[in-house]
Amino acid sequence: MKLASNPVFCAVVKSVLDADGKEVAAWNGPMPSVLQGDAVEEMEISWERRDNELLPTPLSQDQSVGLGELLRGRNNPAACFDLAQSKRGQLHAFLYPTETQFRKQGDSWLFVLAAGKRNAFYPSKKDPGRVDAFIIKTLRAGHRDLISRAPAIAGLAAKSVALVGAGAVGAPLAIELARNGIGELGRRSSARPHAEEHACSIPSLGTACVQR
Repeated sequence: MKLASNPVFCAVVKSVLDADGKEVAAWNGPMPSVLQGDAVEEMEISWERRDNELLPTPLSQDQSVGLGELLRGRNNPAACFDLAQSKRGQLHAFLYPTETQFRKQGDSWLFVLAAGKRNAFYPSKKDPGRVDAFIIKTLRAGHRDLISRAPAIAGLAAKSVALVGAGAVGAPLAIELARNGIGELGRRSSARPHAEEHACSIPSLGTACVQR
């Protein structure tokens, strides 16, 4: 886990344990660079399986599966951690049924970060303040998961692509090829396009690049 001041939350689920403490899933891939270094912390959180698909609404528009319903009664000061600006946070995890592969049902995760002043996690205190809730977006974890969700891209891993020109068209194409697991991508751009047209960031302007 790595936290910044806005708050920004970046994390990888390393292991999932059932109620008996048995490991039912684990992440064995490399850690992203943003999750390396002394600023990274590890934590254990509880999780809950839900029988219905979760499509939570904002707290201000709470419905049967809104964030307010998911977090009601779950404040646990002992499970909180420090955030920026003297705030505290508590992470909640829910496993629910949804479409995880093309036309196939499976389980997916919803992570919700509750954040507020320290007193907000003690409802019995006078004027405890409010707890804000943020949905932590879950992304694909590795090439196998990517292929299971989009079977049509399975053959890209064995392909090599040479992309000439990385401007307003070539740069977005390079990004999409990389996102979809191309085996080898060679990119060269001799022109110097305007920064606002370039999707590969300003440091990439006018440079040659080969990514594997």
